Amino acid sequence: MISLSVGDLKPRSKKKFESVKNELYILVKAKHKNIISIIDHFIINNDCYLIMELATGRSLSDEVKKNGLFDEQTSKQYFAQTSSAIHYLNKKMRITHKDWQIFLFTNTKTTRKLLK
Repeated sequence: MISLSVGDLKPRSKKKFESVKNELYILVKAKHKNIISIIDHFIINNDCYLIMELATGRSLSDEVKKNGLFDEQTSKQYFAQTSSAIHYLNKKMRITHKDWQIFLFTNTKTTRKLLK
């Protein structure tokens, strides 16, 4: 299954536009079992359309709010998946993400992928 995401690309500044373009390039190139894949993208009139793997489930922050803290085994599982994805981005793609936040991670029962 796929999902469609739409983002506004109105150029507020050339630097911002280049930043968005670079991020899109990275997202399209990232291929890891714990990172949601972007299948395709296109731009129409300053709107960027992303065709992505469908991520069902809630963010990990929503899971904690609804069900409380994770048990040790679940925490280990999410930590291992997250660490694997971050390692891939750092070592294989040479990318450092400086703003990790819990809402960026999704609990998906079907794909087991965590990063949005």
